[in-house]
Amino acid sequence: MYFFRRWFALIIDIIVVLVITIPLVILVLVNNKSISLDSTTQMYIQLVSFIALLIYYIISECFFGETIGKKLMGLTIKSITPKKISFFRVLIRNLLRILDQGLFIGYLLIFVSKKKQRIGDMISGIIVTMKQ
Repeated sequence: MYFFRRWFALIIDIIVVLVITIPLVILVLVNNKSISLDSTTQMYIQLVSFIALLIYYIISECFFGETIGKKLMGLTIKSITPKKISFFRVLIRNLLRILDQGLFIGYLLIFVSKKKQRIGDMISGIIVTMKQ
């Protein structure tokens, strides 16, 4: 059940970011009079989407301890050490999403690791927990 909550939280967060980025991308394409989806345009869209997702996660987790998806799924992030969750720790956690999601290793680790952590969680000393 926990894994599916994290999975659905991820999907919700991606939808939130897409709702924000798609109009921006369309606006840029229309202003540039380039509505073709050549490889350069596709790369641009992927880069903008990744940066928007990264900013969304960092702001949400630094200031609120959760994203919209986590909030809706009853999840929050917490430090596994006495140290407060810092901007740097959240940044590292989210930059490592590339590795976690790109290779699906992160999702496998959530199943098998003792604290249900992906690589970004382990390195940053953060866990995703159910809200109390």
